[in-house]
Amino acid sequence: MRILLLSFRRRWTIPAFLRVLGALAFCFATAVAWGHPFHVSIAEAEYNAATKMLEVALQVHPTDLEAAVRRQSGQRIVLETSANADEQIVAYLRRSFVVKPKCSEPTTLRWVGKEVAVKHAWLYFEVSLPQGLEGVEITNSLFFELLPDQVNTMTVRDGKRRATLHFTRRKMTQKLVWE
Repeated sequence: MRILLLSFRRRWTIPAFLRVLGALAFCFATAVAWGHPFHVSIAEAEYNAATKMLEVALQVHPTDLEAAVRRQSGQRIVLETSANADEQIVAYLRRSFVVKPKCSEPTTLRWVGKEVAVKHAWLYFEVSLPQGLEGVEITNSLFFELLPDQVNTMTVRDGKRRATLHFTRRKMTQKLVWE
């Protein structure tokens, strides 16, 4: 062990060691800053029979959302500080997250709010479904225009019933089928 330590000291000076350590730290930091490797959104939805609303909590990556809104509106937004961020998010959601009741026109969503952190943002909204969830068709095309490998997962609950839907670029629209 002592020979190894002496060998290390002879070949490596402290400044050289720090430069190597700094380079490794830089590589790691740029890899993290470059982007996140998985492109997924997760939605949890629960039908509230008393209000006849589907209450949705949608988790997305903030940089993906900012890029999608910028592409749609031509305006750069910062989720936490831009004055019109909520308005732009709602416009994007209304285009890419559509709930269509059986034999009816798609419903519009009602914005509730958002929570933004560094690694994820939660978007909260409701969709009016006075006829309930039977025969409902859902389109979730979030970020498909930006990310070819995007996958959107949604879990829907109605009392004890539950359904899980997986949306891909090839399968953006699905009928709600209970498990």
